[in-house]
Amino acid sequence: MAWMSITQRCSVLFAWAVWSACTLSAQRGADVRQRVQEIEALSDGLRNAPQPAQLTHRARLLLELLDRDPASALPLMLSATEQAALRTALPEWGAAIESDGEWTGVLETVVEDDFQRGQSRIRYYLRARERSWEVHWPVSPAVSDGRGVRIAGLALEGRILATRASALPLGGAPKAGAACTTLGDQRTVVLLVDFPSKSLPPNATVASARDAFFGPGRSLNTMWQEYSYGRASASGDVAG
Repeated sequence: MAWMSITQRCSVLFAWAVWSACTLSAQRGADVRQRVQEIEALSDGLRNAPQPAQLTHRARLLLELLDRDPASALPLMLSATEQAALRTALPEWGAAIESDGEWTGVLETVVEDDFQRGQSRIRYYLRARERSWEVHWPVSPAVSDGRGVRIAGLALEGRILATRASALPLGGAPKAGAACTTLGDQRTVVLLVDFPSKSLPPNATVASARDAFFGPGRSLNTMWQEYSYGRASASGDVAG
């Protein structure tokens, strides 16, 4: 059996990690380029002879590209004149056509961790009085989580590709949106439930759950307070 020192093993592992990262990056870049080419071809077809199937296929590819690479999606968006022409030609398919606009609400940041793959991503949502949108940024946003913001860009099927954003004055966010903010005291009810195929362990009592979620020791409440620098907390009750 070949023998390697710790330094050699670390070098091999580092080289493998770099190779894997480069391979994944190359694959991701190829996927993005393929989608860009498909969207460009579909957009050209819609300019010449609009068809519903082309329009819905283009919308699906655009949504996938927003998830992967918002900066690549921005140059592919239709102009306001092209949007209007398609809505006239295909009035029943307006939901599959992006639209320019401005929206105000409270910006919310959600971190998603994939522990199996060792990956994480950040998602942004704009919570307004009437509805919510997921926001995609070609560049990192310069506005803070939990603040009222005004975002300009293009919207498509519940997504916004932001081209400009600015913070509203304190207190300027819609009140209904502010009620949905992730900051402040988060009132919560914890339910202890036995399922036919899975029962709670004997030590899962109302008292232990209350301590785990809202207690003064190591709990969900103290963790939120610590990670948010005192800007968020959990309180509530346990039933079961």
